[in-house]
Amino acid sequence: MTVRLTITPGPGARVLEDLEQDIGDKVNTAGLEGEAVAKQLAPVDTGYLRNGIGWAMTDETAGELTSAAEYAAYVEFGTHKMDARPHMVPGFEAAKAMLRDLLRRP
Repeated sequence: MTVRLTITPGPGARVLEDLEQDIGDKVNTAGLEGEAVAKQLAPVDTGYLRNGIGWAMTDETAGELTSAAEYAAYVEFGTHKMDARPHMVPGFEAAKAMLRDLLRRP
């Protein structure tokens, strides 16, 4: 499962190198928070699901919150035999909220 946070400047926007670095730093900080929340909420049996959750920047202003466990979506959304145990979506929501707050700061 992959969750992507992307910031794309509008047409004609000039993104200075310093501004792009600042935005990238904020995206990374928010993504790391999302990773922490997802790991905290992930159910633990063997630890494989939780240990497979990670955040990585994919370019200057975007990154991905991923889970290496092939069964992560079943745990996240549930099945007809198992209730959902959301962890990645709440992680993404936490990252999104933090990014909003960080972008509002000077």
